[in-house]
Amino acid sequence: MQPINRVLNQTQHKRKILLGLTFVPLAFFSTYMISSYFSLSERFTAWASNYEEIAEIDELPIALLASLMAMVWFATQRIAESRELIKRNTALLQQVLEVQEAERKSIARNLHDDLGQYLNAIKAEAASLCMGDSINSDIFATAQRITQNTNHAYNATKLMMHTLRPVGLDELGLSAAIEHLVDQWNTAFQSNTIIKLAIHGNIDNLGESLNIAIFRIVQEGITNIAKHAKAKEINIQLTISQKLFRVELSDNGIGFDTENPNVGYGLLGMSERVEALSGELIIYSAFKQGTRLTAEIPIN
Repeated sequence: MQPINRVLNQTQHKRKILLGLTFVPLAFFSTYMISSYFSLSERFTAWASNYEEIAEIDELPIALLASLMAMVWFATQRIAESRELIKRNTALLQQVLEVQEAERKSIARNLHDDLGQYLNAIKAEAASLCMGDSINSDIFATAQRITQNTNHAYNATKLMMHTLRPVGLDELGLSAAIEHLVDQWNTAFQSNTIIKLAIHGNIDNLGESLNIAIFRIVQEGITNIAKHAKAKEINIQLTISQKLFRVELSDNGIGFDTENPNVGYGLLGMSERVEALSGELIIYSAFKQGTRLTAEIPIN
């Protein structure tokens, strides 16, 4: 599996398109000019006439044509088999991601129901030790430390739950969950980096698999930018049409060399999610010119 469908900058993209458009006519005219210059057809005819009666060389073009058709048929069959294997791999990857998200949801629920309940009970017990006028100072100090440690553990658990399962995604929808995520990051950045979010269209009526995938793509994209890009501004565009969902994240950070991309777990995770939904992930970047990540996912 390729970790990224395409990692290109603008110059490389135009160069590949131009190369594709010019290759066919270039190959035709090159072959024509070489054949004309060396008179290859005449030379072959003269050579074949010497063996025509012995080996029926004049029948060779028909045999070559039949062989070419057989090769085309063979290649078509292999291409069809490859497409079927890709479909099966895509379906398997989607199932793996769904199982992963279901497990994350279960863990988050258990953390909330069990661990959260016990932490609140410990906090209540510690608070009860502080009641009364004749409480020992050492006991009071110990109870306060227990309360502080419990608060710390509870906040850490809450952060883990938010990471495992997006806040508000099940109850409020995708747009509210992403808005909450952006607000959290803007608070964490403390005005050093500004995230701007724009949502075009109603994105709250999608299936759970697509909701999770889009949220994780945005989440992992912001995390990746925060770790590596040193950007001052991040723009997120979410656009939905009848057949396509488009996620675009762009920043004004340091960028990276697309000739030798350092693919980490963040980009790999985004690529896997997009690929599992038969989408395409494209990254344009250049050193000190920022990065633009675009994920296009078909809507079934």
